[in-house]
Amino acid sequence: MDTNEREPEAAQELEAEVEQHEAARIEREQDEQQDLNQGMQTGTHDALHRGINWGPSYRVRKSSGKPESRG
Repeated sequence: MDTNEREPEAAQELEAEVEQHEAARIEREQDEQQDLNQGMQTGTHDALHRGINWGPSYRVRKSSGKPESRG
C-alpha cells in the first residue's frame, strides 16, 4: 500500500474522530445548559457558586451539646 492509497483512509479516520469530538462537545454543552435551566426554574441557580444553593434554612447548625440562649 503506497502513500496515495492511505491518504483517503487517514482522512476518513480523522474526519470520523473530529465528528466524534464535536458530538461529545455538543452533548456536554447541552447537559450544562439543561442544568442551568433547571436551576433557574427552581430558583436554586447561583452564578457565583457551582452546585445547588439551598439557602440558609437548610444549613446545619453547629451544636455545642446544650441549647443556645437567645436574648
